[in-house]
Amino acid sequence: MANYLQIFRFLWRLKRVESSLSSLWQRSMNTNKILGKEVPELKGILHKCSLLRSEMHHVTTILLSYMMYEVLETGWLSLQESLKKATSLDDLIEAHDSYQHDILSAALLDQNTEEGKGEESCFVDMMWLIVQSLCAHCVVIE
Repeated sequence: MANYLQIFRFLWRLKRVESSLSSLWQRSMNTNKILGKEVPELKGILHKCSLLRSEMHHVTTILLSYMMYEVLETGWLSLQESLKKATSLDDLIEAHDSYQHDILSAALLDQNTEEGKGEESCFVDMMWLIVQSLCAHCVVIE
């Protein structure tokens, strides 16, 4: 159950960031219109903020797409194949454990990746830092 919770928590954070960035777009468009007319000196800063928000939304969307299509859908298809081949309860349990391990590995959430093998560990740390930064940014904006 802890594996599913870990995956769910990661996906929930990503969806929350995506939703926050989408609502931020609506608010920033209104702000840009009002402040752009009233204080023309702010147009450059507002444009840079809009570009930053757009890039953050792009990263979040790409990461969500990867998780949904490359990790979960591929894992689900391999689980279905394994379940078709299973002949005993032990085979079912083994297929399910393999499914969980494959998803955690592909999502870079498994313990083996976090404990580190050099570059993989750096990548995982960097991805977590990005997601945490996006979450923090959305909290500040809200």
